[in-house]
Amino acid sequence: MHTLGISRLDANWYMDTSATSHMTSAQGNLTSYFNMSNKHGTIVGNGHSIPIHGYGHTKLSSPCPPLTLNNVLHAPQLVKNLVSARKFTTNNSVSVEFDPFGFSMKDFQTGAGNEGVRVH
Repeated sequence: MHTLGISRLDANWYMDTSATSHMTSAQGNLTSYFNMSNKHGTIVGNGHSIPIHGYGHTKLSSPCPPLTLNNVLHAPQLVKNLVSARKFTTNNSVSVEFDPFGFSMKDFQTGAGNEGVRVH
């Protein structure tokens, strides 16, 4: 019998325009962490519900001030780390422009672009 092993340790963060929350499978990605006493679930892209064990906060490195992700849900069964486009732009006061190679950001307050930042 042969089995196929799939590595779930993808450290990248993926911008998701459909995600209503930021989510990660690795608790270690979070700088602070809060357990959830009753494990709520969330529906993912394939229609299945996966349990949420807790939530926390983290920062993404950037050439400009760090970009924050607040209230990131910890879902151990998740395959990719997801950034909610709506929450990200709202919490960091940036706009996001998508292109064939990823996306770039623009700061609302300064108008400065972040073209050097390429995220999947």
